[in-house]
Formats: sequence, structure tokens, C-alpha cells
Amino acid sequence: MKESPIDWQEVARLVLLFREMDLLEEEHLAPQGKIKYQFSAKGHELSQILIAQVLNHPHDGATAYYRSRPFLLARGLKPSVALSANFALASSPSQGRDTGVVYNLPNKDDLTVLPASPSLITFP
Repeated sequence: MKESPIDWQEVARLVLLFREMDLLEEEHLAPQGKIKYQFSAKGHELSQILIAQVLNHPHDGATAYYRSRPFLLARGLKPSVALSANFALASSPSQGRDTGVVYNLPNKDDLTVLPASPSLITFP
């Protein structure tokens, strides 16, 4: 039997992580005014995570938009970095200059991810 390129345990972990981050923002951070924006990708998380797992060739590329957090978490974006962007912190991917949900990830021997908005491209 051929082995699947999908790590189903990792898929489940990422779906649950994404949902918990969304709940934190929707139920606590946004209502308390601690973040300005909350753009959920509910209903899209599974497909984004699955796509992220199979795009792994050095010539692969993807663009991310403001609801691509599940995809980017699956590509290695740290949850703490994703949340720091919402607070417009200098440690965020755009150094606090975006809405907190647009990210990029430089190529690490496989997929390169660029944000849909080129003005927000920053590499650490």
C-alpha cells in the first residue's frame, strides 16, 4: 500500500489549533478591544491545511490572503507570531504594519509563501 503524503494527526492538530485561535480572538480579544480585526477562515481550514501539506517542492509557491492563517500554520507559521501580528507588535511578520492577518514565509527548502498584498512583504 502506498503511503499517503498527508499526516492526518498533524491535520487534526492544526485544525484544532486554528479553531482555538479563532475562538480566543472572537470571544475575548476582539470584544475587549485588544485587537482591531478578526477574520475567520472557518470552513476553509481543512482544505488549506491539506493543500499546505502537499505543496513541498522547491519550485512551489503560493500567495496568502487575509484568511489564510490555517494554510500558513500548516507551513510553519508559529501561533505566537500569528497572534503577535494581531497586536501590531514589532515581532509580527510585517513588524506591526498590517491588519494582523496577512503573512509571508520565506522559502525554507520548499514552498515560498507571499502575501496577496505585495506592500506587506517582509522577510526576517
